Amino acid sequence: MKIQCCNLENFRNIESARLRFESDRIFFVGLNGQGKSNLLEGLGLLHALRSFRTSDLRHMIRRNSTSTRLFFEIETARSTHETALIQMKRAGGREVDLNGSRCASLGEFLSLFPAVVLATDDVQIIRGSPSLRRRLMDLHFATSRKGYYDHLRTFTRGIAARNRLLKTGGSTQQIQSHDQPLAESAAQLHQHRIEGTATLAPLFSEIFEKISGGKDGPGLKLRSSFREDTAEELRLSWKSNLERDRQMGSTQTGPHRDDWIFSTDTGSARDFASDGQQRNLAIALKIALFHDLSRHLNEMPVLLADDILGELDSYRRRAFWESLPEHCQVFSTGTEFEPDKHPGSWEVYTVDNGTFTRSL
Repeated sequence: MKIQCCNLENFRNIESARLRFESDRIFFVGLNGQGKSNLLEGLGLLHALRSFRTSDLRHMIRRNSTSTRLFFEIETARSTHETALIQMKRAGGREVDLNGSRCASLGEFLSLFPAVVLATDDVQIIRGSPSLRRRLMDLHFATSRKGYYDHLRTFTRGIAARNRLLKTGGSTQQIQSHDQPLAESAAQLHQHRIEGTATLAPLFSEIFEKISGGKDGPGLKLRSSFREDTAEELRLSWKSNLERDRQMGSTQTGPHRDDWIFSTDTGSARDFASDGQQRNLAIALKIALFHDLSRHLNEMPVLLADDILGELDSYRRRAFWESLPEHCQVFSTGTEFEPDKHPGSWEVYTVDNGTFTRSL
């Protein structure tokens, strides 16, 4: 996949930007707060209509504007020319057109234009809460695994309904009427996660060791709150623990409490890994997700590196580039562009207060 051009209107501090890209390597250089990350955020919406910086899409609309429009021309394995138009309104609502036709649902859009974002706060994947890791992995599997999105949507709606009944004193009959279909979607979701993690783990370990330059025994495991292998076993578990769930006001076991655990040979990466190790683990995971997307979608994702490559030393920068396919399209940002740190031919734009000027 290659992003051939983008037109942004009233997006963050960008009043209007019309950019056509000719290279596989594009760099945006400028002082902080000028709009470099804003542009990468806009490009990243192509992946799943989600921002890597905020959960509220209205925050991306330029101040004093009522809406924003983002138009893209993309080359994919399916076609040499596809278009996507994303429109968001401050009053609420989002519209997406694909090749001139209205896109009816997020499920229809997912996996069409894969992208992976590397950002400075990715270290929170290692340090942060389980919910952050679940959001990341759910988005990845929903994009890369057929059926995952539907199982996730069904389970999310079902567990929310069950928890409302637990909090409001719903009857046993009401609660258990949800359990059979909910357990079936939970079991499907759980199996997807087991299989997906088994595929990711060795890839992640290989990339981490290449980037870190050592044998730190990196590991990635799925930690589940339940051991039931079938929907019926999970349903019986919920039945036997119903009074506990009533007291807690929520369902205590299920995929909504899963977590992914990162480790090195010293133990849990969250508790024992150094700051540098944690950052390398986060980078290795993102590159592993990149390769996993490529394998499952038969489409080369775009890589968006937001002010991250400058933090790597020369060894890790070299290992980073060696871990990517040669013709992967990369968009990167930084406060300065140093050609000796960025191998290959780069298209460089200077960014100043939301304007973009080709400088190289």
